[in-house]
Amino acid sequence: MPCGFTQAVQIYALSTGSPLFAGVLLATFAIGTAPGLLALAGLPVVVPSTARPTLLRLVGVVVIGFAVVNGSAGIRLSGITIPTIGVASVAAAVPPPGAVVDGRQTLHTYQDLDGYRPGNVAIYAGIPTTWTIESTNAASCASLIRIPSLGMGGLLRKGLNTVELPPLPAGTLSYTCSMGMYSGQITVVEPPAGMTGATDGG
Repeated sequence: MPCGFTQAVQIYALSTGSPLFAGVLLATFAIGTAPGLLALAGLPVVVPSTARPTLLRLVGVVVIGFAVVNGSAGIRLSGITIPTIGVASVAAAVPPPGAVVDGRQTLHTYQDLDGYRPGNVAIYAGIPTTWTIESTNAASCASLIRIPSLGMGGLLRKGLNTVELPPLPAGTLSYTCSMGMYSGQITVVEPPAGMTGATDGG
């Protein structure tokens, strides 16, 4: 099954570095998903013949829906930001950047089972950033983070993880999980005039 869900488990198993733990993890995954897959495969056999055309059409719609979701995830993984409904209200809710100390700024976000929060935060352009990501749950593909535009990424361990970001130009920095299912944004804004520590982010 070359699907993103399966690949996420395989990647996590590889990241553990333990053949024994990885084997147990994948065996548990296979046993746990087998009943559902077998039931789904046998469903067309048990339904009345008159209902099969409707069932197959429904399955086709579901498959197309999965294709759209996977396609969107692939686009996010390539570093392209997909416009979403309500972007203006989300952007308005972005908190202002924090203080700049000794020429650096700090950013603190969280990663949990359901992705990243806050989903959109702000930093100043032209100032290096120490980004602390606090992981509260490593059993999620969100723990494998990627920043496509910077060519950066890695595995988040439970607890505090530090990422050093270079001075960035004004704009939006997007990041995703390894599957592109979960994503977040960092809005990079111009610093106030005369702020010390700011450099040319271009």
